[in-house]
Amino acid sequence: MVRLLAICFLLWGTAVAQATETFASRDELNAFKELQQSKLESQKELQVKELESQKALQVKDIETVRQQITAVDKRVDDQLAQLGQSIDRFGTLTTLLSVVITVLLVLGGFLGYRNAKSEAKEAASDVARASAQEWFDKQAEQLREQIKALGHKAAQLHIEMDGHAQGVQAYAADVERAIKTVQESIVKNGAQTPSALADSTKVLAQRDRELKASNEDSYSFDDWNTRAHAAYTAGALEDAAYFWFKAAGVADASATSVAKVLINRGITQGQLSQHEAEIASYDEVLHRFGDAAEPALREQVARALVNKGVTQGQVNQNEAEIATYDEVLRRFGDAAEPALREQVAMALLYKGITQGQMNQNEAAMATFDEVLRRFGDAAEPALREQVASAKVNKGIAQGKLKQNEAAMASFNEVLRRFGDAAEPALCEQVARALVNKGVTQGELNQSEAEISTYDEVLSRFGDAAEPALREQVAMALLYKGITQGQLNQNEAAMATFDEVLRRFGNAAEPALRETVARATVNKDGIQRQLNL
Repeated sequence: MVRLLAICFLLWGTAVAQATETFASRDELNAFKELQQSKLESQKELQVKELESQKALQVKDIETVRQQITAVDKRVDDQLAQLGQSIDRFGTLTTLLSVVITVLLVLGGFLGYRNAKSEAKEAASDVARASAQEWFDKQAEQLREQIKALGHKAAQLHIEMDGHAQGVQAYAADVERAIKTVQESIVKNGAQTPSALADSTKVLAQRDRELKASNEDSYSFDDWNTRAHAAYTAGALEDAAYFWFKAAGVADASATSVAKVLINRGITQGQLSQHEAEIASYDEVLHRFGDAAEPALREQVARALVNKGVTQGQVNQNEAEIATYDEVLRRFGDAAEPALREQVAMALLYKGITQGQMNQNEAAMATFDEVLRRFGDAAEPALREQVASAKVNKGIAQGKLKQNEAAMASFNEVLRRFGDAAEPALCEQVARALVNKGVTQGELNQSEAEISTYDEVLSRFGDAAEPALREQVAMALLYKGITQGQLNQNEAAMATFDEVLRRFGNAAEPALRETVARATVNKDGIQRQLNL
């Protein structure tokens, strides 16, 4: 910047010097011109006298002088022109110099302003940066603390959510397990004891209360089905049948699920002694799914047919009942699926029992033999149960035909094959075999052996809680007391009848109430004999 100003001043000095020199030349020319004019005038006066004499000679000289003057004038004019041009150049240079100086000053000011602005900006930027850095550091620390707190809170919420999700899943699993337990009881016609269903009843009751708070219009199939099972365990059978009817009407319910709830509805209607409605429910299954090819649906169709046959037997439609069982055999007799084989075995078993009730004992034994032929070596628990039952019922039919030795052999075969079984269904058949063996021993006048057999029933199953086993224990006690009475062991007989009353006097089951009544009658008879 300083160097540029120095150059500008140097140029300005040179121009001024040139202009001064030009002004000096112009004054000399004016003086010279005046001097020449004076000389010319003097010469003219001197030469006037000589003109005449030297006119001819002087003409040439005058002309020469004139030419010289013209040349001088021309030179003077040229110098004046040059001087004007110099003045113009000086003016131009002065103007340019002024412009340059102005530009330089402006540029210098701009540069100074820019530098000052840049320095101020840098200073302000440094201050702002430092302030911002301080603010960001402060905010970052606060944010880190907040993020840390949020992370801790998120972790706690995650743990709580996981716990809640696990709780929901566990609760859903409890509900599903409860429904499964109750469903098994329904299918097996109350095989589960009330105590065994206590937990399921509690879980389903809680879920039922929750569902009651919801709008029924939004119920899913599972909601209706859950409420039905809850009502069933609570003894509200009318509600259970209605809820299963509603479940069967849910649009997106699977065909298998619909078939199952229709069968459940039929079973419940049967427990309400609504047998015609029960048969109609089973017929609905047959109407809607009778031609289905899916294994799961075929199983439900077979179940509906078997249950329909049982219900027909309850309303004394024995011929129709046997025809229904034959329909099971016609449709599914050659099926290889375990579930269908189970239904076929049940149809054969129930057919044989009905034939026995109709005093068609030979036909009944043939039917039981068919069960043994088809399924005698089966390993499946459900089929083993049917085989054991067929063997017991065959022994009963043999007893009706006075084939007591053959009957004893049948009962002993059951004890041999299934005596150590732990499954409740097989234990029931073992108990039945023992009770009927005792009855047969009585027919053979083996009274002491008969009483011993009844005692074995008490020894094996006296503490059982299952309704079917309690029924056999009550019968064993009753028959023992009767036999003791026949042996004139009246005190022992009354003690045995009292044991029946003590164990089962408050029972609500019809079979047990009947046994209690018979025990009471027999005890009263002995007391009358003894005049007590």
